[in-house]
Amino acid sequence: MARISVELSDKAEKIIDGLAKDERTSKADIVRRALALYNFVQSETKAAGRKLSLTNDKNEVEKDIVLPQ
Repeated sequence: MARISVELSDKAEKIIDGLAKDERTSKADIVRRALALYNFVQSETKAAGRKLSLTNDKNEVEKDIVLPQ
């Protein structure tokens, strides 16, 4: 398994710490999950020309999520 070092802002570190505590997992696992999710979203939207949307309980689109190209 590869190891990397990354400098994070204080805000990003607090977010990762909070997510790790909420999920009862490690900060490394949170980063791995985030990377996997980013990879999935990018591959699903970029290759197929689709977009990711957040919908409410009535299936109405409330927000589109666009990743930078």
